[in-house]
Amino acid sequence: MTKSAFDRIRAGLEDALAHASGDSEKARVRKARQAPPEVAEIRGKLGLTQEQFATLCGVSVATVRNWEQHRRAPRGPSLALLRIVELEPKAALRVARSSAA
Repeated sequence: MTKSAFDRIRAGLEDALAHASGDSEKARVRKARQAPPEVAEIRGKLGLTQEQFATLCGVSVATVRNWEQHRRAPRGPSLALLRIVELEPKAALRVARSSAA
């Protein structure tokens, strides 16, 4: 092992020990990921079928089924849209109805 590799490992271990004792100055802290939304619950609160909900979200019915059965998790724009629908269901339905007209 080269001296520089040893020095980096040693510095990392010292940082880890300092963090463990309460000094988090050099620590890199990652935020825990939020649990994916419960799509079936969101859809149920809106009183929509899977087909209607898929249209609202702009995805296929198969995608909604995969989300609801936890085979896939929504990501990116779909996740953001689901969070909005979850927090402001009436507004989401208003927008969906106005764009369908």
